[in-house]
Amino acid sequence: MKKRLFLAVILGALLMPITANAGQWEQGDFGKQYYQKDNGQYAQGEWENIEGKDYYFTLNCEMLANNYTPDGYWVDGNGVWDQSVGQRQVDAYPAWAMYVNENENEIVSYSFYYYDDYSDGISIAEVQWLHSSLYYGNTYLSYLLKDLGNGTFILLSQNGDKLYYDSYITVTPDGQYLLVSSCGSTEVYYLAEELIYS
Repeated sequence: MKKRLFLAVILGALLMPITANAGQWEQGDFGKQYYQKDNGQYAQGEWENIEGKDYYFTLNCEMLANNYTPDGYWVDGNGVWDQSVGQRQVDAYPAWAMYVNENENEIVSYSFYYYDDYSDGISIAEVQWLHSSLYYGNTYLSYLLKDLGNGTFILLSQNGDKLYYDSYITVTPDGQYLLVSSCGSTEVYYLAEELIYS
């Protein structure tokens, strides 16, 4: 009898389903939110259903909030897909222009310069970022612009031969505004000045 009971316990243990470790949220610097999946990989450039809610994670692995995803769906301030907002299908690009966001003591701008040759498949334009602060002076950074489709883009920074993903951008259909998502928030930039070069 003891032998049968022992075998039954062993057999039962072997037949029990193996429960995978659940994924987990991680808080990064400056309000960034990441999600590490149960396989150890971070969600990147994809949707994840987490506890019954759908979230989108950009190519730099940040949870997107208050913006449109590359497939045209709106995610709210908590990063959750808002099903009350219809899917958008926009074929828009930032203008060859400077876009500006102004706060009380600082001005942040993005200037877009398009290439004549888009053949590299990585970038279609160069973007100059300028942060002018009353307290800290001016900071300049250069990026490359990658088209994700449907009026969505990501900025790439380059260090030697390596490219790194940075801010995520969507463009309004008229090209007059940018929604720039970075560091856990989304800021609105308006077209301030067209940049015309001969």
